[in-house]
Amino acid sequence: MKITTKTLLNGNKLAIIFLIFLAPNLAFGVESAEGVLSIIHNGLLSWMPLIKTACLWVFWTLVIIDLV
Repeated sequence: MKITTKTLLNGNKLAIIFLIFLAPNLAFGVESAEGVLSIIHNGLLSWMPLIKTACLWVFWTLVIIDLV
């Protein structure tokens, strides 16, 4: 009985695909809770000026509409 690489790969294709997609996903769980919270906090800090500007624009637009 001669075993070739082709027959070995045919039986292990599912295992290889599983490991290719599972191995990178396991690395995502390494991040600590403080690290995730700091990433979210820094992201929110960069959005706050934009949100404040948009809110002020809407507020003053409504004031002008109310006065007219």
